[in-house]
Amino acid sequence: MTKKANVQVPSPPVRLRQILSTDATTESLSLLLRENPHGVCYSQDELTALTGGFNRYRKGIGNDRQFFQSCWTCHEVNIHRVKLVKGARSLDTVRIRLPFISVVGGVQPEMLGELSDERGREDGFIHRFLFAFPYATSHSYDRAGVSEEARHGYQQVVEGLMFRLPASLICDEALIFASEAQERWGAFMESHAAEAEAPDFPDYLRGPLQELVSYCARFALIIHLARYASQEVDSLLVDAISVERAVALTNYFKSHARKTYGQLRNEPRDERLATFLEWVTERGGSVTIRDAVTAKVAGCHNKGEVVALFERATRMGIGEVSSRTNSTGGRATMVFSISGGR
Repeated sequence: MTKKANVQVPSPPVRLRQILSTDATTESLSLLLRENPHGVCYSQDELTALTGGFNRYRKGIGNDRQFFQSCWTCHEVNIHRVKLVKGARSLDTVRIRLPFISVVGGVQPEMLGELSDERGREDGFIHRFLFAFPYATSHSYDRAGVSEEARHGYQQVVEGLMFRLPASLICDEALIFASEAQERWGAFMESHAAEAEAPDFPDYLRGPLQELVSYCARFALIIHLARYASQEVDSLLVDAISVERAVALTNYFKSHARKTYGQLRNEPRDERLATFLEWVTERGGSVTIRDAVTAKVAGCHNKGEVVALFERATRMGIGEVSSRTNSTGGRATMVFSISGGR
């Protein structure tokens, strides 16, 4: 009689539900999106670390910027990567049909220009950001803090959006406006268009104003889904209240866009770059990232801002970035050198 072999069947891998990431590489984000179809939030204290790190692992040649733009429009992205399987190379394709990434972080006013295209092209990347640029106020200590009621309410909204929405909303189902909501949306569009057509409307605001139309529709969708997940409404038909709140939110960001792009328009990016290059030249034409961070050269306050400046100067053909290991070993450090050693 033959005995049956006791075969252990491996358990399928457990999917990690994750909504927050601090790793901005396209490969890591695409893998995360594959496991989390609701979308993820990329958070960074300084957003210049995001743009400064674009294509860093591809010697400056890559499409990281285009990846984030595709995610903003929810266009399908395909990431091809080579992996080793039993010693042999195999091509693995990560396909994300509806990518969604929310990017949140801060940026110093004098570093706003680092979010623009380094070669001065108008690719619309910076227009996809919603800026909150409040006026400086005095800070006072609030002993009460955030109430437990507010914490609990926020937690309920997040959990509702993650776990209570129909799965079809992630894939193919489209939400439509109720009749009264459609009328309010039409009034917003007419007012928005009239503002852009005014004779004194600044040209530098046309790009961000155009993107705010898309944002207003997204706000209406998010607000209504949050209300649905919180059981404030029982229909997925977007109503006039959700549109009205979306318009108010859009007008808020529109006012901050005027201040932000006014600052960006007058920002002395060339002067900052000239200050940096003069500082590097005084030190023999080559500096480490630690040198620049310590000196806070050209208004840089942290490593991410210095890396962004290194990368921008490199893409302009002014110098090159390399790595250097000291005589005692240890981790390599990033070095910027002016071309020709000048």
